[in-house]
Amino acid sequence: LTPRSVSSLVRSGGRVLVESQAGAKSGFSDDEYSSAGATVVGSQAELYGKADLIVKVKEIQVGKGEHMQIRPSHTVFGFNHFESSRELTDAAVKSRATFISFEKVVDEKGQTPLLMPMSRIAGAVSGIWAGFFHNYAFMHDKSIRMKTGADLVKAKFVEGFENIVNVNIDNELKHMLSLHDKMAVIFGGGSVGEIAARVCSALGAKITIIEKWDARRKSLQELNLPRCSVASAADRDILRRAYVIIGSTYDKEKSARVIDEKLLKEVSEVRKKIIIDVA
Repeated sequence: LTPRSVSSLVRSGGRVLVESQAGAKSGFSDDEYSSAGATVVGSQAELYGKADLIVKVKEIQVGKGEHMQIRPSHTVFGFNHFESSRELTDAAVKSRATFISFEKVVDEKGQTPLLMPMSRIAGAVSGIWAGFFHNYAFMHDKSIRMKTGADLVKAKFVEGFENIVNVNIDNELKHMLSLHDKMAVIFGGGSVGEIAARVCSALGAKITIIEKWDARRKSLQELNLPRCSVASAADRDILRRAYVIIGSTYDKEKSARVIDEKLLKEVSEVRKKIIIDVA
């Protein structure tokens, strides 16, 4: 929650507790939360002991014992990703608390409004990383170039974050991260895949988006992205020619079957590849 969100909740009659330094990495100080009407508490244990609704971004950290602080009366609202961890799922069931997952909230149109902003960011970042690894990781003096390149790209990304997520990429960044005439194959044409395709296209790549749903394929084709094709499946030839492979399918269990290990090894013998899995 931002301080502005806290202020809105307080005006509505709610009492808001914020763990000290919870917003530090997002640029929000404890003083800003206090000024918005929140009570800043000194520890996670104190917050869990006093709160009824727990709002967080990261899933419960079982390895750090966070699940031991959850009571049956709690409602935990955040990205939970239960399908990725049996240990996490078992801990949640055992707690008998109520969990509402950001990624599972669906609106009347069947879309996931709480997941979509994160999906756009993930798609943009995957395209940016593809350009970074091509231009900095596969060159001589790799360690020096990667450190220098990472600092430059990070600074540019932070500076132009909103523009990059909206695929308004300036010429300097296009030059730094050029994927000119490189073949990029993107599995999944949802929000992540679409933004990844837009960014890779803006960096000069040739794109093939693999999307199994007919209606979504039609929508992607109507985008008319330069040097972009849309297919229902990827054959060996497409994968052999690919220089960048981005996995952006939503369901982790299904995404594990998109390319099996044997096929990936076979097609990678033809040329080295940059593989980015957003799932």
